Amino acid sequence: MEGPIAIRFALLADHPGAIRRIAEWYHGEWGYLSPSTGPEDIERRLRRALTRDAIPLAILALEGDEVVGVLELKFREMAIYPEREHWLGGVYVPVSHRGKGIAAGLVRHAAETARSLGIRTLSLQTEKPNGGLYARLGWVPVERVTYRGVEVLVMERHLSDAPSSSKNAPSGPSRPASIAPAGIREATLEDVTAIAELVNRAYRVEAPYVLGDRTTESAVAGLISAPGSAFLVLEAASSAPLATVLVKEQGDRGYFGLLAVDPERQGEGLGKAMVAAVESRCRGRGCRHLDLSVLSPRSELVTFYRRLGFQPTGTKECPDAERLRVEAHLILMSKALGD
Repeated sequence: MEGPIAIRFALLADHPGAIRRIAEWYHGEWGYLSPSTGPEDIERRLRRALTRDAIPLAILALEGDEVVGVLELKFREMAIYPEREHWLGGVYVPVSHRGKGIAAGLVRHAAETARSLGIRTLSLQTEKPNGGLYARLGWVPVERVTYRGVEVLVMERHLSDAPSSSKNAPSGPSRPASIAPAGIREATLEDVTAIAELVNRAYRVEAPYVLGDRTTESAVAGLISAPGSAFLVLEAASSAPLATVLVKEQGDRGYFGLLAVDPERQGEGLGKAMVAAVESRCRGRGCRHLDLSVLSPRSELVTFYRRLGFQPTGTKECPDAERLRVEAHLILMSKALGD
């Protein structure tokens, strides 16, 4: 009598024919979180994970020739944690194969794969309040947050003995550990076109909620010219600004809005650097409080600003409400500025 078939692990890149089945699994398990996303959309995303030595990548568990589990290594899965680059997610084992230790094996194998790519820390999110399987495998809780309407526990795992550099490390743009404040300056009218283009590119994420562009060149010029109002820009060495933000001061209160980071450079801490520059400017001009507003469907931004010390203070109707595609309002937030 033959014994049980051993589980082995392989890359999705070596078994691309499994993409459709995995997309159906993912849609069946998590489709309710994004009703507008269908299996075809998931298939397109999975095709980007057909890599062998770079993230994103997907790892399969195989029993013989049958795919019996999957997980992914991802870049910046949660936008509210720009400092956390590398994530483990999409862990799925079909019901008929659960209880065999497949998920645990996948997670361990993924950690080894990440270590071989030079990754020092992995993060994940789980709806299990106690961390479930991940806690048993040594993952450490970071904090509980509500992200895109779901309460999750964020966890991390430090990978010991990760090489400091590797030829096999994931490819992608270099990411500075910090941004020097000296790179941030006040904009002039010569920056109007670049600011308007950057803001509109960054705010395309709000297209499901708001019609049209976020701003215009004439509006930016007017804000730059208005008393007590300015745009700050984070300069790049030889290209358009990487980030920008509108800041206003009135009495002992400051306000900022239109915070925009080049979409190709998001997740590098540039947004935090801009908020820090706003706080420094307003504090230096005698402001004791700093205010902002967030469009209500952008719950991930509320969480992001909470982590920077801002707290909700109320709500108000959206200006230009006729441009809204959905019911929405502004969430007002504020932070006290110390000396």
